Amino acid sequence: MQRVTDASTVTNLPAPTSTGSPGFFSSGNPAAGQEATIVTQDWLNGVQEELIAVIEAAGLAPNIANNEQILAALQFFSGAYAVDSGTVNALAISLTPAPTAYSQIIGMPLRVRVANAITGAATLNVNGLGPETIQNPNGTNLVPNQLTVGGVYTLVYNGGVFVLQSISSSSIPPTLAPSAASTLTVAQNGALVALFGSATYATTLPSPIGDGGINYTFVNNSSVTQTLVAPAGSFTGPNGSGGQTLSLAAGSSIFVMSSGTNWVTMDLTPVGGGKLINVQRFVANGIYTPTPGTQSIVVYVQGAGGGSGGIPATSSTQTGISSAGTPGSWAKARYTSGFAGLAVTIGGGGLAGTSTTAGSQGGTTSFGALLSCPGGPGSIAGSVSSNFIISFAGGDSASPTGSGIILSGYGAQPPIALQAGPGSATNVGNGNPSMYGGSVYGYGARGLYIPTSTAATNGLSGGSGMIIIEEYA
Repeated sequence: MQRVTDASTVTNLPAPTSTGSPGFFSSGNPAAGQEATIVTQDWLNGVQEELIAVIEAAGLAPNIANNEQILAALQFFSGAYAVDSGTVNALAISLTPAPTAYSQIIGMPLRVRVANAITGAATLNVNGLGPETIQNPNGTNLVPNQLTVGGVYTLVYNGGVFVLQSISSSSIPPTLAPSAASTLTVAQNGALVALFGSATYATTLPSPIGDGGINYTFVNNSSVTQTLVAPAGSFTGPNGSGGQTLSLAAGSSIFVMSSGTNWVTMDLTPVGGGKLINVQRFVANGIYTPTPGTQSIVVYVQGAGGGSGGIPATSSTQTGISSAGTPGSWAKARYTSGFAGLAVTIGGGGLAGTSTTAGSQGGTTSFGALLSCPGGPGSIAGSVSSNFIISFAGGDSASPTGSGIILSGYGAQPPIALQAGPGSATNVGNGNPSMYGGSVYGYGARGLYIPTSTAATNGLSGGSGMIIIEEYA
C-alpha cells in the first residue's frame, strides 16, 4: 500500500475542514430532495492515514506494489500461526505474506504446530530464508522432546535466534508406576514416578541434559527404601548424596532436575502430615483441579524474571554493555481448604529491550487470590563508549503477598555491569537464577556485551514464572 500518488495530490496533509455531524454514507433520495453523501478529502485522508499508521507502526515501509502490508502488520502485532512442514530438529514454516528477510519478523510472535518430536538442538526455517537456531530464553539449546508432535509453541526471532516463549499445553508429563528395576528416558521428562512393591530395586536416570532440561518427581509408595541411580554426574543440592546413588526412604518424595552436569535435588517432605499423592506443575495459565483424595497442598510460586536492555550500535572505538534483569519473587505456602478450582496465572518473562530501550518487567505469577509473586524488573537500556560505563539493573522485585506463606523472598537485583574501557567488562555474562526455577523459570535475563563495530543489539527475555503444587492426602 502507498499513499495516493496522483499528479493532483498535495505535499502536506490538509487541515480538516468538515464541520458536520458524524454519520453514515447515503446514496441520496432525489424524490425526497436528499443529496448523496459527498466523499470529502477529510474522510479519504483519514482512512489513508489510519492504514499507513498501522503499516509504519509495524516497522514496514509503505510499498505501492504490495497489497498485503496491513495483513503483515496485523501478524506482527498479534502473531502468525503456521504448521511445521520440516523434519526432525529442522522445523520449516511458510508465512503469508512471505518475508524476504528475517529482519522483517524481529519481535513477531510465531505460533508453530510442530510435526516431529525433537531429539536435540533444533532450527526453524521461515519461507526458505535459511535455518536459524531455536533457543530457550536463557540462551541454551533445546533438549530432546522439549518440542513434541502436535504441540503448538510460540517462537520470537530476536535478530539472531528464535527464542522459545511458551510451553505447549499438549506436553503433559507422564505418570509412571514401576515395581521393579527400570531406566527412565529423556522422553519421560517431567514424569511423576510412583515407586511400588515390597522389594528394593534401582531406578536409573538418563544422563543430565541442559540446565533444567529434564526433571522427575519420585514418590516412594513401596514399603522399603528404594535407590535412584545417576549413570553420569551426581546427586547434588540440599538433599543430594554427592554420589551417583541416592536412597529414598519408604513414604518419602524428592524432585530432581538436571543442571547440565549433575542432578539437583529438592526434598518434598510433607508439611504438617499427610502422604504425598501427586505433584502438579504449571508453566502456562490454567485451572487447578486437585487429585482425588487431596486434603492439603503445598504451593511453590515463582514470579517471572525481567528482560535485559538492548545496546546501540558501536563504532570502531566503542564497545557496549547492558546489565542483567532481576529474577521474580518466590514463595512457599500451605493450604487446607479453598484451593479447588483456583485460577493459575503464570507471569510472562520480561521482554527484551530494543537497541535503545530497557528490558521490561516480568509478569506476576499467582495462585488464585491466595498467593501472588511479582516479577522482577528489567535492566535499563545499555550504553556504548570508548571509556568507562556503568549500566544499572532495574532494582529488586516486589515481595510476595498472600496467606498461608511458610517461606518467601524477593528477587534480588544482579550486580551492576561495568566497563573500564573497550573490551573490559564485568557482570554482563550471566543472568540471575530464580529460587525455584533456577535458570529455566523466573530467572532474570543475562546482560550483554558487544564488541567494536557491531550493529545495534536487542536485549534478552527473562524467564516465565512457574507453580508447583504438592498434593497430600
